Amino acid sequence: MPRRMPTGLDADAPDLVGARIKRRRLEVGLTQAALAQRIGRSRSLIAEYEAARKCIPHPTLRRIARALGIGIDALFEDRDEQRK
Repeated sequence: MPRRMPTGLDADAPDLVGARIKRRRLEVGLTQAALAQRIGRSRSLIAEYEAARKCIPHPTLRRIARALGIGIDALFEDRDEQRK
């Protein structure tokens, strides 16, 4: 079965999630190293996630959200959607 190519928002999803992680991390005053320590990963891996160069496994995504004090949904929703 051929693999479906992502289109529209799907193609941008990793970039958006990485950017949202970075934005929230900065909002709460954490460095990449501090976030990495909280979730038991390396600082360089956090940088890879934020730059959307690596796919984030679901369990790690949950740990990141918890460490940032947000629900996992917040990493996938626009701020405007969150305010509604």
